[in-house]
Amino acid sequence: MPETTAARDVWRIQGALVLLDMNMILCSLVTAGAVQPRPVQAQLGHNVSLQCVDPVPNITQWGTLRLFLQRPSPSYNPKVVFSFSNGKEQPDHQDREYKNRCHLLKDNLTLSLSHISLRDEGEYDCNVFLKRSWGYDLEYKGRLVLSISADYSRPRISVFREGAVRSAVCSSSGGYPRGDVEWIITPKLEFRNMTETWTDSDPQTLLYNVSGRLTLPQSTTGSISCCVVTEGRKVCSDKTGEIHSGISGSVSRKSRESTVLLSLMMPLVLLSLQCAGARVWG
Repeated sequence: MPETTAARDVWRIQGALVLLDMNMILCSLVTAGAVQPRPVQAQLGHNVSLQCVDPVPNITQWGTLRLFLQRPSPSYNPKVVFSFSNGKEQPDHQDREYKNRCHLLKDNLTLSLSHISLRDEGEYDCNVFLKRSWGYDLEYKGRLVLSISADYSRPRISVFREGAVRSAVCSSSGGYPRGDVEWIITPKLEFRNMTETWTDSDPQTLLYNVSGRLTLPQSTTGSISCCVVTEGRKVCSDKTGEIHSGISGSVSRKSRESTVLLSLMMPLVLLSLQCAGARVWG
């Protein structure tokens, strides 16, 4: 029996509804998986708190709750930082480098990670599963991005001359992340294109050493200091270098040389005068 026009319209409408339902499901899954990363700051060698969920939910199912903290990996083999199941921590499931370093604070779903190293920097995925009648369901999901900092040593500053060129050098070590050198000159001096900065990283500690050099015009006078600047941090030299004008320095040096020469010649002049006087009176 041939299809009527009305029947074909019903089939088209039903197909459109099914397609719309599938699109809505896919959109829901994508939205659920899109987790906004939260930044976390830590100091090298200290402890850091990694809060899986913010704000903290009211969870009373600690006997059946499952919580996993992992480091995502491009190879699809993530490192297990922490595992909690059946009401207790599961250290046998942890990656070796996180053994005895991570513990759960149940009050606020926060993990305490101790002895922070630079290798801990990066992303962490936290998944919380709650038990339902049909099994476990992923209830909360969070991504944390851990950034680590280490304080640079107080910069050392020195001012010296190389031939006709005068320079100031600022050096600091043992910091993270990579820093830059900032110069402070009193009275204020425009020194654009007169500076250079170089850094190197220790292959064992991964910490940076940073140095900067400022070339000074011959006529510059005053005082100079420097700071090493990173994101949100600054450490400055506690000593100030003194800058003396190259011209005035040259004049004063010549003046000193003339004074010394005159002091050496005075006895000879007096002796000559005495000899001349003796000949006259003799």
